[in-house]
Amino acid sequence: MAPLAFSVAMTSAQAQEADRPEAASTAVSGDIIVTAQRREQTALDTPLSLTALNEEMLQDKQVSNLSDLQFVAPGIRSGQTNGVNRIFIRGIGLQSFASGADSSVAFYVDGVFVGRPSQQFSSFFDVQRVEVLRGPQGALYGRNATGGAINLISNDPERDLGGNVNITVGNYG
Repeated sequence: MAPLAFSVAMTSAQAQEADRPEAASTAVSGDIIVTAQRREQTALDTPLSLTALNEEMLQDKQVSNLSDLQFVAPGIRSGQTNGVNRIFIRGIGLQSFASGADSSVAFYVDGVFVGRPSQQFSSFFDVQRVEVLRGPQGALYGRNATGGAINLISNDPERDLGGNVNITVGNYG
């Protein structure tokens, strides 16, 4: 009995936490830090099909709302059909014309689910980054993420009062 107890004691292993990589400290200048998997990682280290746009990219590409996002993020299409706002990622999205229907694309603002399509099409203001995750994301984002998920992350509040004015001038002739 003693040799058996000794062999059991020898085979037991101590559980240790895996070292967590510090994404923020190892990020190269210009890398976008995303939270698509509920932890901070660089966009290149995230094993998901995603498009991440930071504040500067959104301004450079003149993305000010969800309708503009479809022109810079591959696989996303948005618009209105019969007065109902719709988001599609890879062809999967809201199929119903009912105003209370849930979309198959999850939309989050600062980690809070925004379920109604009428609330999703507001303007982007004071946005730190936008993450578009293509493909099923149900394990991390729940039942409404069959087509994918869109994360809108706002900038942190500041102590000083401030504002923003954006003027675009062009020549259409």
